[in-house]
Amino acid sequence: MSLVEMEALNSRILNSLDAWALKLDPSKIDAYGHYSDYTMIGSILLPVFLLFDKQIRHDWLDVLLMYMEVMSITTNIYEWSFLGPTFQNRLRPVTYYDQLTYEERKSGDNRNSLYSGHVATVAASSFFMVKVFCDYNPELGNKKYLLYAAATIPPLILGYFRVKALRHFPSDVMAGTAIGALCGILIPEIHRIRSKKFSLGFYSSYEVTGISLKWEPDFKK
Repeated sequence: MSLVEMEALNSRILNSLDAWALKLDPSKIDAYGHYSDYTMIGSILLPVFLLFDKQIRHDWLDVLLMYMEVMSITTNIYEWSFLGPTFQNRLRPVTYYDQLTYEERKSGDNRNSLYSGHVATVAASSFFMVKVFCDYNPELGNKKYLLYAAATIPPLILGYFRVKALRHFPSDVMAGTAIGALCGILIPEIHRIRSKKFSLGFYSSYEVTGISLKWEPDFKK
């Protein structure tokens, strides 16, 4: 980022929700950055608690592969979809702080505010854990919605740290939470489809390894 570009920034174009990210203490960004890293690492390991369920423990390999699939898809949506920083050019809050030096604000990575990939990853992890647990325990009934509400806590905590670290605006956190939650819920749901005409899994050949989606339409009908 050029110095001219920074001097031209106008914080008044931000909505009232995102404007909060420009009223923080920039001297604490390193501390909150470390907090967010620790929170992310811990949250990614949350699905380990699923192994306390005997039924899930019996299918641990299938659940592990599905979790890897969720993480992979969540990451690739961030990296390559039009929603993420490859196509979006939103500046991080840190670029608006005149109290910081030009060296601290000029990084090209500071154009990657939309959306929060950290939060999306943690949301995918927590919602995946709840989704799988609820699918294996249908007797929970409506109580499962309390678990889904609890699944929002890890990404919101991480999102708070990311905002305080001046890495994201609140709307970036909200978008990351929504995308991660959808991945954590929908991908396991797709695997529940038991139609012989439809299958989802891993594909590997001499040259290519990836995820395969197979559908055989019923031409007779």
